[in-house]
Amino acid sequence: MKILKRSLLVALFLVGIGGSYLMGWMRSHTTISAPPTAWSENDDIAKAWHELSVSMEAAGAELMATARDEHDKKEGFQALSSLLSASLEMKLTKGDPLRPAFTDWMSDHRKFLGDSPDAIYLTAEISGDHDYEIIGNKADVHYLGIMLYGRLPNGWNRPAGNISSHDISFDEKGNFRLILSRNKPSDSEVDWLKLSRDVHMVMVRQYFHDRPNSQKASFQIRNLNASDSREDNFLKTADGLRAATKFFNEAFRGTLALDRMQSKTLNSIDLPDSVDPDFVGIFYPTDDNAYFGTNFLIQEDEALVLEGVAPNVEYWSVALMNRWMRTFDYETYQVDLNNSRITVDDGRFKIIVAHQKPSAEIGAESGVENWVETGGLKHGLVTFRYQLYEGDKTPTATLVKLKDL
Repeated sequence: MKILKRSLLVALFLVGIGGSYLMGWMRSHTTISAPPTAWSENDDIAKAWHELSVSMEAAGAELMATARDEHDKKEGFQALSSLLSASLEMKLTKGDPLRPAFTDWMSDHRKFLGDSPDAIYLTAEISGDHDYEIIGNKADVHYLGIMLYGRLPNGWNRPAGNISSHDISFDEKGNFRLILSRNKPSDSEVDWLKLSRDVHMVMVRQYFHDRPNSQKASFQIRNLNASDSREDNFLKTADGLRAATKFFNEAFRGTLALDRMQSKTLNSIDLPDSVDPDFVGIFYPTDDNAYFGTNFLIQEDEALVLEGVAPNVEYWSVALMNRWMRTFDYETYQVDLNNSRITVDDGRFKIIVAHQKPSAEIGAESGVENWVETGGLKHGLVTFRYQLYEGDKTPTATLVKLKDL
């Protein structure tokens, strides 16, 4: 009898626990309604957070209004997520010029603003009011470039200084040291980039011919004028949030602007008639790269033929991206080639962009040496990078039927 009573009590207890869990699960909220905006009106950090959330909503709404299909929509929200993540890391978490730290733009599978399978991009927030030192080791990097960016009076970015592998002094082990400052260092032997008042960012680019099998460079940056004070950084949280919001908005608007511009010259590398100011204001080009590209639209029985004089440079490449400036899936498909893998005939190249490799079996007259695949996507962006290019030859693009190759 005692055993039966004990069993009943245990059963009732378990039923009670199960019922409570079920009721809690049914009443739990995984979706939260937007509260009235009054919660943020009397606090600057709260206002800055609200401004960021409004920008996210606006970007999502514009994305939904312009998405071409389900895949385009999915990639668009992936792009926004990458951009938001990088914006907060760059401008909030690591946004203090007094204590700079590098953000790897494309870490953790992030892709935005024209990533490259061959490259690593890192930036740090700096100020023309301070002096900085960058020390590191180039490891297996083919090209190492360090670029400063300032701001024009209208807020647009401007190149403000650059030094790359050919001019950096490496020791026998690949170590280097670079000073960023307003005034020239007393040590005349040290590498130096002059800072102007408007400089706000330093970007380090690393390019590889075989990135998966290469060791990336290692380096760090420090402020030579920083004190040992432990100032409460929460005082700057609102500024960091607003800087992140600004970068997020400008990068998204710039991405849309490039798509609008390139769509006017579909399947052609001709320059557009006009340049959208939203595009000019945000992008971070380097003086060491020449860029060419076009939007493409390719049907199943078509191919885009890219031709030109092979540039006489140490590195050049072609890659496919979507309209959100994210490279196609290069871990699954061959969506890019660099000059270490491009066959050149008598100083010229021919690269075929198609859904499948052209061959006699699918109607082409012959196979091709250089092919990049779309992964089944009809729309996209072709982008060329010619590094340290001093020529004036531009590649061409021609849409043809596969059977005519």
